[in-house]
Amino acid sequence: MKLILTEYVNALKEDGELDVLIQDILKAYDIEIFASTEKGRQNGVDVYAVGKDFLDGITKVFLITVKRGDIDRRAWNAEINSVQQSLDEIRTIFIRNNLAPEHLQLPIKIVVATNGVMKTQTEQSWRGYVEQYPKYVFEFWGLDAIVNHFQHKLLSEHAFSNETRSLIRKTIIHLEDPHYDYRHFTALLELLSSQFRDSRVKREKVMQLKQMHVILSIIAKYAQESGNLKHALNCYEKYLLIMWKELSGFPLEDNYFHEITTAMRWHIDMAMNYAIRISKVTEVQDGLSNFARNPLSYTYLVYEQMGLLSLCGLQILQLSEFFEKGGLPEQGTEMRNEAEEVCIGVISLINNNDIFFNPRADEHHIEINLLFILLFKLRKVGNIEQILTMLCNRIAQGKVLKNIFPVFSNDKRKIAQLSVDERSVGTEYNSSTLLAILAEWTVVLDNESLYTMYRTMCEVVLADIELVLWYPDGDTLEVMFTKNATYTTGYSLSGITLEKDFEQFKSITLLDHAKNSPEKDFNFFNVGMWSIGLVASRHFRTYIFPYYWRQFINPSLARSVGEESLG
Repeated sequence: MKLILTEYVNALKEDGELDVLIQDILKAYDIEIFASTEKGRQNGVDVYAVGKDFLDGITKVFLITVKRGDIDRRAWNAEINSVQQSLDEIRTIFIRNNLAPEHLQLPIKIVVATNGVMKTQTEQSWRGYVEQYPKYVFEFWGLDAIVNHFQHKLLSEHAFSNETRSLIRKTIIHLEDPHYDYRHFTALLELLSSQFRDSRVKREKVMQLKQMHVILSIIAKYAQESGNLKHALNCYEKYLLIMWKELSGFPLEDNYFHEITTAMRWHIDMAMNYAIRISKVTEVQDGLSNFARNPLSYTYLVYEQMGLLSLCGLQILQLSEFFEKGGLPEQGTEMRNEAEEVCIGVISLINNNDIFFNPRADEHHIEINLLFILLFKLRKVGNIEQILTMLCNRIAQGKVLKNIFPVFSNDKRKIAQLSVDERSVGTEYNSSTLLAILAEWTVVLDNESLYTMYRTMCEVVLADIELVLWYPDGDTLEVMFTKNATYTTGYSLSGITLEKDFEQFKSITLLDHAKNSPEKDFNFFNVGMWSIGLVASRHFRTYIFPYYWRQFINPSLARSVGEESLG
């Protein structure tokens, strides 16, 4: 385990990784990170903290400058932001101008922290500097010291069973396999969450959550180093879902809420890194086709990337809402602008990969819904209308010209067989959830002409295909965070008819929405954490609840069918 931790710490970047780990270590020692410290280095200081020194028990001010790598002669004084320059700035500027008044009389410990070592040729310069300023206590935290503190306070081997340590190792070993099924990581999360449930003291629970965070960051870092960011994204999704499952029964405040939002931020950061990484491909015409063996795998690849990016944008919007509700409108606006950037990337992906308009599995409506919800929340109705129009035309053309249509069973082997032999259709095209959902989006947009297009296609081209819609029930909430809930919970409504009169179809949809939306009372909706359900849908392939798009229908229309509110 220590070897794994050493490799992990050694690979951390200075800003946003190593400095965060050091803060976590200090918090574990009950040393408070002083709130007024600005993000990033401030006059040589990366971390400003106050608390009892774990060496002598005396309350001190900790002023820490964080460096990456070994401290050689160049790092000591021959480059910008060198160690000596940072130490000089701490002494002459930070201590004089930035210490809080209540800390002025406390002893000061100045720490150089690095995930490397102090080279022999630099040790003499370090000792000479320390002896020159006896007023302060100086300390060097190298790789070994940080790993020891890390292991002792955040990830003690004694705190984990042999099974836990074994699962961590097995997960890391398999991260280089692009087809890894996460069985060891899933077992690890289940084991850690059961230990969390067994704890009775809140302090212990919070510490276990922090340890889970640390374990996840180690695994995600290894996935990133192995060049497979998608593994890291999937691990973050699994972690976020299990976190919500465990914490949703507690008041989401203080430490618990912080742990969930921290997990969300990590998921967003990794997704943004992933988006930047694949942008070089998605911005090229048919760029993703270079990573697919055939048109079918190309289609699946495009939908997978679109789902990952759309969910990233929705998670950013979720945090934006938290900031706005918390009285931080500027941060909310900043996050919304980030979501806009993600949305531009998704539209670019679609424009450059025309095969998107030929979905092959009925469950591809999950990604389409994620996309439409993101676009609608960003008020890009015109984009939704364009996509709906293209989907209608291309789905009809596919059925007429090549006898292909999104397969209701979602069985990849059957879809592959149909791609090779179009005559072996059988009953694979007998039903469609996708069409029912696309038709309802025309109601969300209140676009009668689009609705007429879909009704005509269903009557003329797809007359033998039955429209179906899946609804969750009370049992769905119990299983949706650990597996696909579509086939074990809920129910399906079949025989849906697209009425000739658009207003009548709207009224039927609204009445059904008002009377058949138990999901609106699910705990994550009640506390405003709506995005967690979408994470579960993308990850485990549970069909997205109708409430997610029906809630956007103009509320005034609900009164036209005798309902007071859409909820």
